[in-house]
Amino acid sequence: MAKTKWEYGKGDFPSVFGAIVILLLIVCQLNFGPMLSFGIYSLDIAKEEPYSLLFDFFIVIAPYLLTFIALLLSSNFLLRTKIRKLITGERDKLNLRFAFLVFAIYFLAEGIFSLIGIRDIELSPSTLKEKLMMFLPILILIPMQSIVEEVIYRVLPLRIIYKNNPPKTLLGSLPIILVSGVLFLIPHLANQEIRMNSDSILAMIYYVLWGALAMALSIYTGGFEAPIAMHAANNLFIAYIVNYPNGALPSAPIFINTNTLNSPILTLIETVVVFAIIFAFSYIVKRRKKSLLVRNEEKSEGTEA
Repeated sequence: MAKTKWEYGKGDFPSVFGAIVILLLIVCQLNFGPMLSFGIYSLDIAKEEPYSLLFDFFIVIAPYLLTFIALLLSSNFLLRTKIRKLITGERDKLNLRFAFLVFAIYFLAEGIFSLIGIRDIELSPSTLKEKLMMFLPILILIPMQSIVEEVIYRVLPLRIIYKNNPPKTLLGSLPIILVSGVLFLIPHLANQEIRMNSDSILAMIYYVLWGALAMALSIYTGGFEAPIAMHAANNLFIAYIVNYPNGALPSAPIFINTNTLNSPILTLIETVVVFAIIFAFSYIVKRRKKSLLVRNEEKSEGTEA
């Protein structure tokens, strides 16, 4: 008899295979991915104008592309489930409307924070042709990159540790929240925000805080749509709107932030504020859903009477 695919309520999450998948994905990202990047870099066209910027982007994103393919294969053949099921847990469908609204809120908040430091922002030297050439690759590949990081550093650790029974309260999930924060820091240790910052400890705390709050939000909302949307919004804002000179993500943005050493304290405050807004929005959504459910039950009881 063929084995049924893992689902909530239909057998435990295969934790051993989950751990194997994490190792496979990390090996793809850190070993095979850079090999692909080197192969792209060795192409003659990668150094020709106006394509050099596009290929610089592909070189950075190649490890994530390879890791995403590995995630598709391993989730199907090892975990025997779909990526969607890993993200939603007990729910059958992705909450795309909620994810889009979270994306919009985060993107707007980033724009407001950029206006606060507008004195450090100037028009990007990239040409219109470069912007148009970069538009679709960024739009397609950045969300994919965000999904890969969220699955490795948040989705799978939670599923492995708690299997079918993720914690229902934030207090009860404090250990996995802290672990997620540390895990999220590790791949970002090479970022210029840490390497070039005079207060690198606070810069590292930013990544730990972001990762921890994202896991807390996932547990609170019962899925990973919100942190994936926020992660994608953050990276797309950097790629399209305001990037840094020689930033970790090559792109053709509209503006450049010339202050490459933003105050870590200010960044931490911005992070807490934007997550507070998203948590408040999530609370309102949950209250509305609960209220609607109660009203529907009352209508149903009235009809039966």
